Amino acid sequence: MTMFNIGRDVSGVPSYSTEFPDLWQNYTMELALGVAQNVVVPDRGKVYRAVFGYTPGSEVWVAKNTTAAAPSGAASESLSQLNPVIRNVRYGDTLSFITPDSVARVSVTFEMVK
Repeated sequence: MTMFNIGRDVSGVPSYSTEFPDLWQNYTMELALGVAQNVVVPDRGKVYRAVFGYTPGSEVWVAKNTTAAAPSGAASESLSQLNPVIRNVRYGDTLSFITPDSVARVSVTFEMVK
């Protein structure tokens, strides 16, 4: 069972924090403007909770099983989400990340849901 602790984020807002993950559960990356990067959910369990972290103030768009896209104009349907915090995912899912910023640093931790 994953236990959450209450903590504060970089803005001082109360948020949940977890234990440090094992190596295979945590991924970090640096995104360049307009270059999508992917992470495949590891195959060590069936359902995970993906916990995301971003450089403060960064705009990062995330999509599951499709390429992430930042909006470019008028309202339109999209499978990309802006800076999600926690999402449920399954092993084998591919998460795609993209930023319209000059650079953004991202972390994603996979915690098994029991």
